[in-house]
Amino acid sequence: DTLDRSKKIIVYCASIDCHVSAKAYNILKEAGFTNLYDYCGGMREWIGTGQEATNGICSASYLKKAE
Repeated sequence: DTLDRSKKIIVYCASIDCHVSAKAYNILKEAGFTNLYDYCGGMREWIGTGQEATNGICSASYLKKAE
């Protein structure tokens, strides 16, 4: 077992309507990770507040559309 369970981990989904990040949070918590955060608003909220998402799936155009 070589994973640092105290390292910060932030989980998130595409939008507030998705609940996969909450499930991931609980799985990680049960596995002994201690420095966990769930960004509940998701990438759609992140982008909507003017934050950047410049690469990968987090920059997908559907995230930039109004809900």
